[in-house]
Amino acid sequence: MGYKSAGDSGKGAATCSSEGERIVLKRKITLPNGVALIVGTIIGSGIFVSPSGVFKYTRSVGVSLLVWLLSGVFSTLGALCFAELGTCITRSGGDYAYIMEAFGPLPAFLQLWVALLIIRPTTQAIVALTFAYYAAKPFFPDCHPPENAVRLLAAACLCLLTAVNCFSVRWAMRIQGLFTSAKLLALVTIVIAGIVHMSTGHRSTFNGAFDGDYDIRNVALAFYSGLFAFGGWNFLNFVTEELQDPYKFAHDLKKPLDSSLLVRDPSGFVSENPLLVPATVSVVFVTGQSSGSEQTFLIHTKETGDLSLSLIEIQRGNQQETPHYLNFSRHMCFLPDGADNPNQPKGLIQAQLRTNGERIKSTFVLMTHQLWNLPRAIWIAMPIVTLVYVTANLAYFAVLTSDEMLTSTAVAVTFGDKMFSSMSWTVPVFVALSTFGGVNGILFTSARLFLVGSQEGQLPSVFSYIHIRKFTPVPSLLFTCGMSLLMLCSSDVFVLINYFSQILWLSTAACIVALLYLRRSQPDIPRPIKVNLILPVTFLICCAFLAVVPAIADPLSTVIGLAITISGVPVYYVFIKWKGKPESYTKMLHEITSTLQAVLEVVSPEEGEKLLGPTDT
Repeated sequence: MGYKSAGDSGKGAATCSSEGERIVLKRKITLPNGVALIVGTIIGSGIFVSPSGVFKYTRSVGVSLLVWLLSGVFSTLGALCFAELGTCITRSGGDYAYIMEAFGPLPAFLQLWVALLIIRPTTQAIVALTFAYYAAKPFFPDCHPPENAVRLLAAACLCLLTAVNCFSVRWAMRIQGLFTSAKLLALVTIVIAGIVHMSTGHRSTFNGAFDGDYDIRNVALAFYSGLFAFGGWNFLNFVTEELQDPYKFAHDLKKPLDSSLLVRDPSGFVSENPLLVPATVSVVFVTGQSSGSEQTFLIHTKETGDLSLSLIEIQRGNQQETPHYLNFSRHMCFLPDGADNPNQPKGLIQAQLRTNGERIKSTFVLMTHQLWNLPRAIWIAMPIVTLVYVTANLAYFAVLTSDEMLTSTAVAVTFGDKMFSSMSWTVPVFVALSTFGGVNGILFTSARLFLVGSQEGQLPSVFSYIHIRKFTPVPSLLFTCGMSLLMLCSSDVFVLINYFSQILWLSTAACIVALLYLRRSQPDIPRPIKVNLILPVTFLICCAFLAVVPAIADPLSTVIGLAITISGVPVYYVFIKWKGKPESYTKMLHEITSTLQAVLEVVSPEEGEKLLGPTDT
């Protein structure tokens, strides 16, 4: 953990040419892909199999539907808070990245530790098992499918989707979109069938809809079940660095940037590069900090007023090939209303860069990259999920009796038996399709989480390596798959996930606290989205409630979950914080990394600065 790239010594490193583009994860996730990722990970098997989790606590049709609606609203509030975090902290990693930014490496590692050890692999294993069960169910209509066959089919599902994700991001997103569409089609079919059933006069279930024997405690537990069903609304934040966005260009500057100005350099970027002296473009001053292999600078305009604030991440150019200028990537600029003109899509800014006392004129294209597709995807996906959940439950209540809702082992299957008769076998098929897409989404985001953890030096460096032609995080994907396959061998996989429900909500609460803390400690960082203070405060209270409820209901599971979380503390200090490790240990890790690098054809982030020719992705 936290060791150097094997490629630094040249041994085992994959070789590559220098002709085209850098080896990094590409921005291939479009707005529809982002919507499909959110919808596809939230809507799993629960709405088909056990939507009665809310109803069993309220015993009231009207209150149940209201709980589903309010759960969707609360989840949307949380998603909007994460939209603010995701647009001001633009790196991938989701909760982990935000906790790291606000609270430092140890709390972030504990979140990563639990995700790596339990949450991600068990979630993937459970969803894969659900897929396998319902995929096999049509072949065993009168009994349960054999357990070993289900586990083998779940393993095949994980391996197949891992192979697709290793091969191409675009194909992984196509699968996500296809299977998200399939599950929405299935739910729309259920909703239409329910509406048709109600239109024929079957509405007795809704008489006295708000009657029932329920109290505040039961309603609280119902809300817990409802909000848990919306889990996954933050998954797009784990892949923000691969999210495409529309670009705008600043074109109408009042005067060219044609002189030099001294740069404040707290990050040490200029002082570490002997080819540069502290001088760069005019009308701006630069402040910044180092983060991994990149330096982040805040560029404040001083005279023209055309750009109110800019954020530019600057990477060092290869000194042998480009000794007199910097490579710019991921430009973020904020334009006042009317500053951009769609009829002139590009704006060039002439700038001066002084190197070794010699002026070199450079041309910079200043463009916005505001991650607008992150909040857009949230605004589209969350209402879709909420509408689907509420209307699907409405359809279930219209067709099934209260006893059938509470006793059915698979509500959608019971619904299908009553409404579709001979076509009821299609319901298990749609459940299988839904969960197959869910496995893909969880696998995709899990690999990015482990990649970011590796980039921060908290996981073995090979997890941050990228395939030289496919531009996919192959080592992280294989590790994610391997951990999930191990969980399939456990008979207690469903018990394991129960230990960490409150840890998930504590992690989410920590991110909301991070949002509030960063507003106070870093008020000047760019925030394309800034939600009203009431939203994060309200959602923080909700998260605290969701962390407390399982602790009261099952204190033993809470203690076990906290104990496993705290077990990450000695791991952090031994494998990450301690720098004086034995040479034999370091050499062993280096050899393992070299071998994996050669076998998997992957390169480190540093080696990824090399240029490549056209790829086959």
